[in-house]
Amino acid sequence: MEHKIQWAKAVKPVQEEIVLDEAAVKIAIKVIKKFEGCELRAYPDPASELSIELSKHGLLRKYMDGKFELPDYLQKLSGAPWSLGYGETQGVKQGDVWTLEEATSRLEARVRGFMQGVLKAAPKLSKASPTRVAAVTSLAYNIGLEAFAKSTCCKKIGTDEHVAAAEALLLFNKAGGRVLPGLIARRKVEKDLYMSVEITQEAVPC
Repeated sequence: MEHKIQWAKAVKPVQEEIVLDEAAVKIAIKVIKKFEGCELRAYPDPASELSIELSKHGLLRKYMDGKFELPDYLQKLSGAPWSLGYGETQGVKQGDVWTLEEATSRLEARVRGFMQGVLKAAPKLSKASPTRVAAVTSLAYNIGLEAFAKSTCCKKIGTDEHVAAAEALLLFNKAGGRVLPGLIARRKVEKDLYMSVEITQEAVPC
């Protein structure tokens, strides 16, 4: 479970118009799965009042497993944005439950939508390596397409400043105003993927 940066919840799926590199899709899915993890019951955002209160009392895991019912005083606390499956936030509400098949299907569809959006925001990526496209798609899935389109990373891609673009990936290491170790680790993997010119065992995280 990883914090989903707030912008991502407002992103709508992008209609698939550009022919996608299936290698890039597979790598992006692998990276996102590694860092998002999979939860089949809707869970509150880690930076939300509800998640913080549950964590304080060691009850978050029990709640996420459906083994703890919220008392009245906790029901008044916000858990938004709620997440489900592999970090999905769109259309997710408290109490939702998916099967693993639903979570996987939703992830695959959303990754394709995000990759479409990334390629539209940064057209020069259409000629980039699968690892580079996958790295940027993973970033956009986490922060949202709108945020990516406005980012220094996107601008540097547009001017072919790829070392600077890779370094700019590292800027997105905060959520709720706090630097998070999980985001630092994710951004490092994305940076390494971005600078990798070919698919190797070392380039793609297990």
